Amino acid sequence: MRERTANARGFGDDIKLPVLAKLMLAERFIPRLFEQIAFVAAIHPQGLCEDLEALEKSLAIANDKDGEPKGQKAAEPAPASDNAVLTEWKASETVRDWSRLSPKLSGLDLRPYLFVTKDKKDYFGPVSVLGHLAGVVEKLFGGKMTVQGYEAELKQLVQPEAEKVFEAVRSKIMGTGAFDTRPAGVNGLAVLVRAQPGLQSRLMDFLEALPSGKCGPWVVSGWQGVIKDTECATRLTKLLGDWSKVTGNPGLKASAEAALKDMKGGR
Repeated sequence: MRERTANARGFGDDIKLPVLAKLMLAERFIPRLFEQIAFVAAIHPQGLCEDLEALEKSLAIANDKDGEPKGQKAAEPAPASDNAVLTEWKASETVRDWSRLSPKLSGLDLRPYLFVTKDKKDYFGPVSVLGHLAGVVEKLFGGKMTVQGYEAELKQLVQPEAEKVFEAVRSKIMGTGAFDTRPAGVNGLAVLVRAQPGLQSRLMDFLEALPSGKCGPWVVSGWQGVIKDTECATRLTKLLGDWSKVTGNPGLKASAEAALKDMKGGR
């Protein structure tokens, strides 16, 4: 059915069935992985997901070095250069097993597959909407004072648009792999979630996925005015507690301890 859809829309020649089948497996059984790939590929100029290529190369090297059966290979230690998304993928046996399936997806333009792979989500939208959202994403990487001026505009987004913008910004932030100082885009995420409170759970997912060993003290502040939902506020308090106990990152530990003390003092 999806091959017919591609043919009907005029890009059937760009669809290879083995690639489509592999992506559909991820869509069906590893939806978080699929969405991470889809959002990155949708905004990449060539429709690539470069983290996938890095994952495939690392698994190929590991298999060359080790004669263990592929399905039983343990997770490789993440190199210091890995970003958080790639580290997450390497740590998942399910993702590693999926990645080893043929064909390889390195260097492939995945955009044609996204047009037919997901029924319920539109990663691109009409050209006018795509252009609008791409502009919104870029705006959210501006300075703190600048992005605060976009809150009224962000409130006009419908939920699917807001989710798409959030994932695009999150993916770009995680892709940098640099968290010692506040990355560009973080202030934009905060303003977006303030304008779109339904994204609070996604913001907590983002914060919980950050590597505590690499994060500077910046990560502790700026969320109390954004996270207001009771469940998410509980998650934030727990996360601050976890950060206050980290070893090997004294700056984050001290900042988290101070934040918890302030929260208790304000009650």
